[in-house]
Amino acid sequence: MSVKRLDRVNALLRREIGEALYHVFAGENFDLASITITEVHCASNLRNATVFVSVFGHEDERNRILNQLSRKAKELQTII
Repeated sequence: MSVKRLDRVNALLRREIGEALYHVFAGENFDLASITITEVHCASNLRNATVFVSVFGHEDERNRILNQLSRKAKELQTII
């Protein structure tokens, strides 16, 4: 797969994951404004992707927020 196409796939995944977060965490006490999907690195065979997130503020709650994201990973994968 060409590098340019893989870059477009990564950008698309980044955008879609960001939107999917609103569906997954709807109705929960979760500050989505503090979460940013910074990068997505998709494998060249498109089977795996690594998602990088940034948590702004909430230094004391950062681990709790990351744990909640990890617990909802399957649900996010299903939506994507």
